[in-house]
Amino acid sequence: MGGNFTLMVSDNGVGFDGEEALKKPNSLGLTLINALTEQINGKIKTTLHNGTAYYISIEV
Repeated sequence: MGGNFTLMVSDNGVGFDGEEALKKPNSLGLTLINALTEQINGKIKTTLHNGTAYYISIEV
């Protein structure tokens, strides 16, 4: 208790501008990621190295 939990999901595709896509999502998937992350008071980060990776962190 009192720590953090981080879920990382990634792929090795061509990638895209992850930060900009999260600010103005134009797909159902990214809209859901944002909404669910907000509901659990989480934080989301992306990296774009050899594909796209999303890191969702919450306090437990």
